[in-house]
Amino acid sequence: MKATLALIIVLTACVGCAISVRPVSAQQQERQAYRVALIRPFNALTAAANKAQVVCVGGQQPDPHACYADTQAEIQKARSVERILRSSTVPRGYATANADFIRGITLFIEGLRKRSQSLLIRSGAEYAAGDQFIAKGNALQKQAISEYPKGSGIN
Repeated sequence: MKATLALIIVLTACVGCAISVRPVSAQQQERQAYRVALIRPFNALTAAANKAQVVCVGGQQPDPHACYADTQAEIQKARSVERILRSSTVPRGYATANADFIRGITLFIEGLRKRSQSLLIRSGAEYAAGDQFIAKGNALQKQAISEYPKGSGIN
């Protein structure tokens, strides 16, 4: 298989600056595009999750209005990550990790939905069930991240 090469020019802003040119394969470009596509939505999800976690502290008795609103925002950010995982070109060697990541984020979203619904109906059992889905989804996402090839920049 013939690899397509592109050139990336790296400029260093310093005294005696030099231009270095290094070849980058099409596969490296594809991997970089995949990683870059995930960065912004994943960082937004992390921020939303951190905020919701703080607001929803209290187990089954959190501030239901604030927790509900923040959980809805977290669901939207998780859906953005899910859409990117489903629509991005998956680089060779990433298929298993990508599929597991999708399954994990889907379980995570289902857990958030259950937990959110439990706040509306004030059901401790549904809240706990939602947390179980969230935990399973997080575990599968963690496993998926470990399945990406070393050096992929996804960890």
